[in-house]
Amino acid sequence: MELSFSDLAAVRDLYYRGLYRQAYREAERFGPLREWRGPAARLMAGRLAIQLGAPKLGHRLHLLAFRESPSYLEGVYYHARFRLDRFGPDAALRFVRTQTDWSDAPPGLRADWLAVQALVYARLNDFERAEKLMAEAEAGAVDRPWILVERSSVLELCERRDEALEAARRALELQAWFRPAVQAVAHLLLKDGKTDEAIAFLSEAETHLESGVTSAQLAAMFLDRRRPNEARQALDRYAELSPLMETDSRKWLAARRADTAYMLGEHENAAAEAAKVGDDFYKSFALRVVGRREGITAQADVRVQLALDASYEGTAPNALDLLCRHHGVPVPPASLDGTTASDGLPDASERRRLDAAGWFTREFTLNFETAFALLQRDVPFLVTLVETGFGQARIVTGVDRIRNSLFFLEGSERTPGEAPFDVLSARYKTFGPRCLVAVPADKAQHLDGLLLPDAHVYDDLHTLQGLLADKKYEAAWTALQAMQSERPNTRLTKFAALAYARGTAHTVLLVDAAADLLKDFPNDGTMTLILAGAYRDLGRMTERRTVLQAAVNAGNADPLVMQSLAQMMLSDPAEWNAAELLLRRSIRLRPFGAPGYYLRGILRGDQQRFQESLDSFRFAACLDDREEQFSDTLNKQARAHGRSGDVVRLHQYRIARATVPPVEAVKALFQVLNDRNDTEFAWSALDKSIAKCRSLHDTKDDGKAKPALGELLVFRAE
Repeated sequence: MELSFSDLAAVRDLYYRGLYRQAYREAERFGPLREWRGPAARLMAGRLAIQLGAPKLGHRLHLLAFRESPSYLEGVYYHARFRLDRFGPDAALRFVRTQTDWSDAPPGLRADWLAVQALVYARLNDFERAEKLMAEAEAGAVDRPWILVERSSVLELCERRDEALEAARRALELQAWFRPAVQAVAHLLLKDGKTDEAIAFLSEAETHLESGVTSAQLAAMFLDRRRPNEARQALDRYAELSPLMETDSRKWLAARRADTAYMLGEHENAAAEAAKVGDDFYKSFALRVVGRREGITAQADVRVQLALDASYEGTAPNALDLLCRHHGVPVPPASLDGTTASDGLPDASERRRLDAAGWFTREFTLNFETAFALLQRDVPFLVTLVETGFGQARIVTGVDRIRNSLFFLEGSERTPGEAPFDVLSARYKTFGPRCLVAVPADKAQHLDGLLLPDAHVYDDLHTLQGLLADKKYEAAWTALQAMQSERPNTRLTKFAALAYARGTAHTVLLVDAAADLLKDFPNDGTMTLILAGAYRDLGRMTERRTVLQAAVNAGNADPLVMQSLAQMMLSDPAEWNAAELLLRRSIRLRPFGAPGYYLRGILRGDQQRFQESLDSFRFAACLDDREEQFSDTLNKQARAHGRSGDVVRLHQYRIARATVPPVEAVKALFQVLNDRNDTEFAWSALDKSIAKCRSLHDTKDDGKAKPALGELLVFRAE
């Protein structure tokens, strides 16, 4: 049915008031949403479908509206949002740059267009550009609540959550119970650890709105708080307000209802709902719930959840911080920063640091029964999850035998996340996953009589790594040979060979060790990169290319593997198109990884597309401001093309917005000013940052100010 803008006045009015169920009843007069015609009608139908439990239908209608009328500006706007949500900021930005004529756009829509661009740049950590665009958007639509919601999102990405919450609340002042602002306020309250306040706020909002997505958000909070009766009510309301529910939405609802029934002890109901979900986790859960119903286990043997204090203000605690907080002891010097070496080897310095502080430590391979036994003894432990290129420590706080799950705290999350044990074990099997249990000396008895899988082998590996760290290479070689004799061809012995090759910088042995592990774990991204890097160091470029190409051809290659192969192609113009496709795929999969943008910057420069090259280098420097190579390249390219002023403003913005001047930004600003022969300004900027760090250290005793001050003083002396 072809509908005009005026036909839909009543539908739009109810939609903007958040009364989506009533809006749908009004819309039904014009037939099924999927049959509406005309760009304005399809956009309205798509927005309504998304709120009624049919996001796929909604996005499809938006795509049809854009394809039907690619010059219809509102359709262009929604297509940009679709590309941002589906493909990431890089794809959205490439699309945005093809849409240059917005001279005929009404003020509100033009403000929306500027705001979505600001959000794209903010997701790329280019907050200087994001701020400019948001300011322009707000100037053109001072009374538009949606612009304040967008500003709230940008501010949250800037890690300015107090200001983000203020912006979302201002949106509610402009329009009471504006649904996007309601969700933003609740989300930010939750991020700040104010779960009860968020629940109270959303509960009141539900009395004013007909929003299934808001009910779903509330249900998730109730489940996190283990308040299943209230979660059930919220889920029922979600179902009532989602008459167009699609398959994925129905599966989500069934999963949450299964969770709710399980919390309430309704095992038959939980099994029935779990069976509707259809994935492996809930199929297994349904079978175990039936067993639990038949009384094969006691409650004490089903679930353990330790209540760790995850509260914080400012910087989020890492895994070791939380562990020390649980045991009531101070964090040992040189605390864990949450990352491990990129080769997946255990971080030996972490365990040595704890040993030096008098802790009792053991490493072991993750095992469900061991995890259960440790937590029953009030002993949380660390598990290292190694992704290609980095590793992260998590603290395990809970286990559930019926769900076959672990619960752990990570990053800035204040409530434990759930991880299916089978999925966790399969994904990280190359590396164990490796666990570390550590308790203060006066609690060592908590581990008495407990068998930890592979603990003795990990002890041998740890000893070997300690010898290498102390440069006792002959003793390390003897230790390696002993492991190879006692436990030949085992995973940890092979990692010991890798550790020895790394520790002695023996590239030929590194090739052998990585290739040996790759036989056992084909297409593992970490091992692929180690082997390819070793071949590069030996100048064996054909073998390097073969290893990378094989991993890509096998499918599901890690983005870093794709980027390594693309890097090899950059020197041959005949392969630039293939390199472009690899980089585009890798950036889509890892949209916030700096190396992909950096390599594309090189490619764009080779193609004489200098502005695009400069932008790519800028994004790399924004996404990883600790890598000096990215900032140095950006500075040089900007100077070469007369754009160093843009880079100066970028670094100045980063320094001005930070509580403690970022060392890397201060250094980069000094270098770019010095390169422009603005020597006086370079030294002045450096001295101002040093003075600010000194003032913070003297007056507030800021934990970040002291190391920043030390680094900047060393830099100045050099």
